[in-house]
Amino acid sequence: MNKSNDIKTLIKELLSLTNRPEIDISTMLRMKDLICYLSDQRKKGNIPENYLSYLDFILYSAATRLRSFGYNRQNRFNINDFYYEGIGLWKDETISNYYKTNSGAVLDRYQKEVMDTFVENNHRLF
Repeated sequence: MNKSNDIKTLIKELLSLTNRPEIDISTMLRMKDLICYLSDQRKKGNIPENYLSYLDFILYSAATRLRSFGYNRQNRFNINDFYYEGIGLWKDETISNYYKTNSGAVLDRYQKEVMDTFVENNHRLF
């Protein structure tokens, strides 16, 4: 198998994992590994040109699914780059708003859990 087919297989795997109805810990870890590897290959210029727009969308979707919004900010991915209208835009905006703080910062899944615990416990973590 050539390198282009290997990349294509990994992109398809990430897309498949992203579209699963439920994500367990092993799936999350595999998705993170794929995101890191494919991002690194993209930065090195090892992704065929005709895959780039698909890859960006899949990386954006996977990071959003993992609630790793920092990845999207770091890579300057914006929801408007991928959606123009419809359910996808509404879904991602709803998810983003759920993880947004009063100050406008968007937390990842684990940061949100800590903040929720803090609020639920009368502003104490323990």
